[in-house]
Amino acid sequence: MKQVHIPILRAYDELRFNLGKKTLIDFLKGNPNLTIEKNSLDELNSYACLYKLDVSEIEYVINILLKEEYLELQIIGGQLRVISRTKKGLKEIFERNFEISLEKMEDLKQMEFDLKEDEINEEDKKMFNAFNFFFEEYNDNQKKAILSPKERILCIAGAGSGKTSVLTKRVEFLIKFRSVNPKKILAITFTRKARDEMIHRFDLLGIKDVKIETFNSFCEKILRKKGHLIYDEEFKVTSYRDKLHVVRDAMKKFGLSLDSISDEYFNKRQLKEKSLDELFFIFTNDIFAIIDFYKK
Repeated sequence: MKQVHIPILRAYDELRFNLGKKTLIDFLKGNPNLTIEKNSLDELNSYACLYKLDVSEIEYVINILLKEEYLELQIIGGQLRVISRTKKGLKEIFERNFEISLEKMEDLKQMEFDLKEDEINEEDKKMFNAFNFFFEEYNDNQKKAILSPKERILCIAGAGSGKTSVLTKRVEFLIKFRSVNPKKILAITFTRKARDEMIHRFDLLGIKDVKIETFNSFCEKILRKKGHLIYDEEFKVTSYRDKLHVVRDAMKKFGLSLDSISDEYFNKRQLKEKSLDELFFIFTNDIFAIIDFYKK
């Protein structure tokens, strides 16, 4: 099946909007999915067109199409990542110059990291004993992450396992025992909650000048500082809060409320499981997804 990618590219002839990677895979495989169900995508001819393939095989083909620019990732509403077909992808449907062999899936393994857990050795235990006064309440794996002399560390741990606490303690260790200039340290978190937690902990420790950002705030500051290198005209970075205000003002202008449109816009499951705030976020995201689509 060296032309296995063609059904994926053809599916975009029917799709009314672009999908995220997981939803696209579910659509091609024929797996149950709320987005597919809500929008009746399972009624399209291309639904489950690759049902014979494994999910990993479909993802492999999509990754290659992204790499070769037959498909591309787009950011919608500042946070939603969807996959769209490029002009090159449309052209490929007719020309069929490209081939993908599923037998070459071994190539994918070459792109994967060989993750080997760094075992705790006798030298580590000696260090743990020497610094026991500093982090007595932490377990051995956490202690190793805090003390590690390596430049790059990958910590894999589940939610609530203490990742933010370990990161904070490592920063404290680097400043107090390795004489690292706090102005040279950048800590980036996914959420504002984690960022605020780190700021609070550093305040209690009397640590100043460490730069603590979320990914969004850090990237926004770079864009504000270096945006002139990309854009010729002045631009404004719209926050998600700004978008919520715009939608609320527009609805108020037209005499609409979330209650008045909920029954027609949302399905019964959404109305049952989501709060009013969550429904409004969904509605706002959908509006800006449409705006972004027509901007393209």
